Amino acid sequence: MPEQKVKEVSDFAEFLMHKIENQMLTEGIQKLNTDDETFSFLAEEEELYSTKDLKAN
Repeated sequence: MPEQKVKEVSDFAEFLMHKIENQMLTEGIQKLNTDDETFSFLAEEEELYSTKDLKAN
């Protein structure tokens, strides 16, 4: 295989690896946020406002 083609294949493989790594990082961050209970207290908080509080201008 010509050297130029080898470089193109190598560059493409590297591109795909970076893409997969970024996807895995994104999914990991999303999982951490989903599993995290930092803001779980908000689910227990009562609603302060309702649609009755809206005013039309």
